[in-house]
Amino acid sequence: MPGSGHWQGVAVAYNAACAIDADDGGSIECWGSPSSNHVVDHPTKGGYEAVEMTFDTACARTTTGTLDCWGSEDAIALAAPAGAFTQHTINNEAACAVSTASELVCWGGGDTVTDAPTAGIVQVAQQVVGGACALDTRGEIRCWDGVAEPSTASVLPPFVEIAAGDQHYCVMNAVGQYLCWNGTGTHVTGAPR
Repeated sequence: MPGSGHWQGVAVAYNAACAIDADDGGSIECWGSPSSNHVVDHPTKGGYEAVEMTFDTACARTTTGTLDCWGSEDAIALAAPAGAFTQHTINNEAACAVSTASELVCWGGGDTVTDAPTAGIVQVAQQVVGGACALDTRGEIRCWDGVAEPSTASVLPPFVEIAAGDQHYCVMNAVGQYLCWNGTGTHVTGAPR
């Protein structure tokens, strides 16, 4: 576990965690189970600004937008694409990243890769196992891989942020209102609006 200092970009997986050490030039430090590939195989160079993890894989984005992924030899999302990216996410089946040209690139396996929209995307979120939604350049929700889009009648776009959990998604619009739904498009009750 890291000591005191200035940390940023923390990510947590099943049996490990990684954080970016701002005091050490953006290097990555990982801790947790000694047998975790996250802990053993993490990159040793610096210059990172964001890290994401899933059960057997982690990917980190550098300050220039390039991606490095590491983890289990069996992980399907290790081969990060070349290019510069502004945001990335990873789940147990695939990884996706948004390029500086607002193009979505997904790699790994499953329908997350084959059904993904490719153009006009600014932010992406994935459930832990399968399913993905994104925000397009108009601030509207686009979902694929079996995830239904919610009705946005109660909270109007444009949306500026999207997040995913195990079975739900939430978006926030430009005036700070939230809308949360499950994979069938049903609104989650009790979410702030």
